[in-house]
Amino acid sequence: MDDDQHPWDALSDEELAAMRALTPAEVSQVDALLLGASSTRWQKVALVIARVMNDFEQKFPDLPFEFLSYRVQELEGLGALEVAGDPFRPRFSEIRLQQPASGASE
Repeated sequence: MDDDQHPWDALSDEELAAMRALTPAEVSQVDALLLGASSTRWQKVALVIARVMNDFEQKFPDLPFEFLSYRVQELEGLGALEVAGDPFRPRFSEIRLQQPASGASE
């Protein structure tokens, strides 16, 4: 993939349709896989994806693995994960479970 190309550009119409057809409950299942494989220590996104890939492919055979990177990005926005780098470049980015704020000043 070129640096200028978005990951979705390489997906087929069928893969995009499968992603759009997911129910909120199914998205929550994907999120649970990712959060369950994550820890409070920084880990490569590729490692976390590798841990969940078998279950993901069994439960969602029509979804591309890029959906996992998308959900990592969304979970960061929801405050569940911290992300260092671009999750769409999983070998070059890291994640960990969101850490509680320490020593909040008043």
